[in-house]
Amino acid sequence: MTKNATCPNCSISFSCHVESIKECWCKDYPTLSTLDSDGGCLCPECLSRSVGTKIHQFLLEARPEQAFEIASRYGNTRNAQLIEHIDYIVENGNYVFTRWYHLKRGYCCGNGCRNCPWVAFNTDCNEETEKGGE
Repeated sequence: MTKNATCPNCSISFSCHVESIKECWCKDYPTLSTLDSDGGCLCPECLSRSVGTKIHQFLLEARPEQAFEIASRYGNTRNAQLIEHIDYIVENGNYVFTRWYHLKRGYCCGNGCRNCPWVAFNTDCNEETEKGGE
């Protein structure tokens, strides 16, 4: 069942599948932590910003192997839809992949990406990790 909902953050109206999370657009978002259930469903924009902020905080505090293990659960497939604020941000019209996106991919591409977690985690770039790669 689809219902019209109003985002408690920005007051925009959007569709929510309250009866079945498996049918709702929000099922594709990482679930690293529980959102405030008392506030109601967030719209796609507010939810992506909230989840993106929580992922960023998690990656600042996580050990490299922990971050990779959790991100790999959401591993990229060629047909996966990328979510703004979670997988990428837009700066001056350019798409910039986040550390989360790179961790989901599972290896360093060797292109010197600004948010490369393999550099931040002091691992060798240009080499596929033991756990992943395409």
